[in-house]
Amino acid sequence: MVNAKKTGFLWSDVKKIDKLLRTFPSQLRGKTEKEFSMALSPIIMGRLMKGNSKNNVIAEIDKRVKVDPVHCFGKKNRPDLTVNNNGIAVEFKLCNSTGLAQAIGQGMIYRMKYKFVFLVLILKIRKENKTILFGLLLW
Repeated sequence: MVNAKKTGFLWSDVKKIDKLLRTFPSQLRGKTEKEFSMALSPIIMGRLMKGNSKNNVIAEIDKRVKVDPVHCFGKKNRPDLTVNNNGIAVEFKLCNSTGLAQAIGQGMIYRMKYKFVFLVLILKIRKENKTILFGLLLW
């Protein structure tokens, strides 16, 4: 795994993403993981750019650029959003019966290349028509 220091510009961006996820409103709407990614990625990108981040933010929603894949077990895995090519990876995962296990597995794979990995677990509560975000940070 890549060594991660809790100082510098990357760590500053980690703290910004963490704060954003902790204060994010639960009125988020969507049916698929892609819809949530399309809604959350621009918000995270905007917050980092607004804070004059010195790091390069790349999202899968921007078709002009590609997130570098992580090769593992003969497959290419791409996080939904990255800060720098080896700095921070953000993966959005709509949790159902298998989503949690997949998210943790993908997080471990991303951690082989990236210094910090955020797993944003999206839980939908049908009775109350709410969406809850849990942000897990792996370093």
